[in-house]
Amino acid sequence: MALLIALAAGVAEMIAHLWEAENLSGEGPAILLRLGIYAVVAGLILAFARGHRWAAAVLIVGLGVVGMASLIAEPLTWLFTDGDMGSLLATADASIVLIILIRTVHIAAVIVAVPLMIRILAITRRAR
Repeated sequence: MALLIALAAGVAEMIAHLWEAENLSGEGPAILLRLGIYAVVAGLILAFARGHRWAAAVLIVGLGVVGMASLIAEPLTWLFTDGDMGSLLATADASIVLIILIRTVHIAAVIVAVPLMIRILAITRRAR
């Protein structure tokens, strides 16, 4: 379930970012790339749910390392370059608050999913 929540949060955040954009021209390749990544992740989740251990390993590295790095890179960059939380909160509109909430759910879902997948891999390895 945590994997599906992470996937849904990723899609929701993409939509939220696009929703606030005034002009979507030129965004086609980026949208297609993200949709492709989400489709691969969905396929890996399905493979993992069907018992394919390799899919869990790919998800752990893909979501737990690469995905998490992409989720926290932007906020950390902002924090270390500007970091004025008071100013951010004072000027935040509904779309910024929504994106922050979605990103928080996304990060939390990944933080829950990765250790659970590792545990499932350990349990299924002992069962063999």
